[in-house]
Amino acid sequence: MSSADSGDDISPRVIAAVGRDAPFGLMILMDLPSNDADKIAKFKEVAKIAADGSVQEDGCQMYSFYQDVDVPQRYFLVEKWKSANALLKHFAEPHVVPLLSFLEAEKVASNVRVLAPLGAHLIAPVASAANPLPDLAPDRGNPVSVRVAAKQSEDKPFFLAVFGNVPKSDDSNKDHVANFYEAVKTVSAHTSSEEGCKLFEAYVDVDAPTERIVILESWRDVDAIKTHVAKPYMQPWRDALGAAKVKAGFNVGIPLY
Repeated sequence: MSSADSGDDISPRVIAAVGRDAPFGLMILMDLPSNDADKIAKFKEVAKIAADGSVQEDGCQMYSFYQDVDVPQRYFLVEKWKSANALLKHFAEPHVVPLLSFLEAEKVASNVRVLAPLGAHLIAPVASAANPLPDLAPDRGNPVSVRVAAKQSEDKPFFLAVFGNVPKSDDSNKDHVANFYEAVKTVSAHTSSEEGCKLFEAYVDVDAPTERIVILESWRDVDAIKTHVAKPYMQPWRDALGAAKVKAGFNVGIPLY
């Protein structure tokens, strides 16, 4: 799409997929058209105004901006909401106006992913021609910890979004696909209790709920994720991922401010 969505664009997609009262997430990928220092500073300013106000709203569970460590002009906003009704109220709040005005004025390209918790009831998939399913991030050749350490000190927090393409389930692989989803639930339960894990939640993209899984992760620091990948329950997860032939891409972000 050519510019950022307004609430009038996002809210109907959420309501059509999960209804008005169910919790959901949003991940908005934004590509700034310029690396001009003044415009980046202005973006950070209006983003912080929006974030500081939004997290005070009743119904907002997360509203955080990150800069992609691999694509310098790419940013993403991760949101969690108790309901679509809460989101509808959000777009009328004055602290959101400077951000929306900036995105519109600068013609910031964005792609909005509407996310439903894994296992949640979906009313219907909601394909959006303006927000096509993005390609998986390419394999960068380095572990997440190395990519983060190249951009900031290892003792700072960072965010990871894992996008997985799940093959269509049929007679030849249905058991592997089913085992994969069970493995996601198991690793989520274990990981959420790790000391250095601030967030580890599994979602499906409502545009392709049986084809695209999304895991949102937030980590205290690089040591925390190094400890995580060495946990004994990670090997069954990796085995299930391979057996189901799930292809994954990793979007890694550092806090914007």
